[in-house]
Amino acid sequence: MRKRHIGFTGRKNYKCEPNAANAWPEGLALRFPVPAAANQRWSMDFVSDQLANGRRFRVLNVVDDHTRECVLKIVDFSISGERVTRELNELRVQRGLPEQLGHGQRTGVYK
Repeated sequence: MRKRHIGFTGRKNYKCEPNAANAWPEGLALRFPVPAAANQRWSMDFVSDQLANGRRFRVLNVVDDHTRECVLKIVDFSISGERVTRELNELRVQRGLPEQLGHGQRTGVYK
């Protein structure tokens, strides 16, 4: 894999780019079909960044895969598992839970 430097924080951030030697064969990419209606599947992911003073912060985004609506966003310097559970329970009371909740490449079915 050829690596190229990206980012502006001075840290070594690398993005891998496929080439002919390491490309996936046709048809092997893991893709989930787009849900037919809202609240069928939500995806959640953490991202992080750094402030100008060097302090790092994290963001948890939960997105509806059909509407691309961000149904939950938590921004803090530290996000515990208890906090994620509490926020998802509050969201459950407000909107109900989807049929599936995915994190990265993993998807769970809630029925």
